[in-house]
Amino acid sequence: MLGQLNIAVIWYWLGYSPESYWIFVMIKCYIYLFLSWKMKCETKTELAYMVEFCWFTCHVYMIFLSFALLSVCGVEWPWLK
Repeated sequence: MLGQLNIAVIWYWLGYSPESYWIFVMIKCYIYLFLSWKMKCETKTELAYMVEFCWFTCHVYMIFLSFALLSVCGVEWPWLK
């Protein structure tokens, strides 16, 4: 059910406001990464997988989108220009 709701929200968001879809993806990324870290740290299993390439790029993507969102809000990054 949750997966179907996710697909419906994505379709609606892309149809209604595609230029702000990246904000939705960033929020989902924060939630999913937090839940992944929480689950892996509680069970202490597969913790080494978090340094795998796909997880690393997901974290980099989240950091990049965070800087982009802060830039949209008016925060300037002189080293990012």
